[in-house]
Amino acid sequence: HRVDRRQRQMCIRDRIEHVIINILKIVSNGCVVYNSSKKEITLFYEAEKEITPSDFRKNIGQALPHYMIPVVFHHLKEMKRNPNGKIDRAYYNSLVK
Repeated sequence: HRVDRRQRQMCIRDRIEHVIINILKIVSNGCVVYNSSKKEITLFYEAEKEITPSDFRKNIGQALPHYMIPVVFHHLKEMKRNPNGKIDRAYYNSLVK
């Protein structure tokens, strides 16, 4: 069951990121993290300008079900990356645990 839960969380994460980056094109990059202790989704995003949480919810709500809408939003000018150039997911996970 633990593997199924982890797979489901990754699927939700990938779907949210795909929608905000590729479909809605409201951010340059994003990293979705699930805070299991608070049972909430946090979004770290890279964009030229900060987007208000209400604008985010309104835009995302048109493309995703309610349970996939992040609760916490963190605007970054540039996201932290690994040496290989990918977004450092472990770093962002460590910020919400």
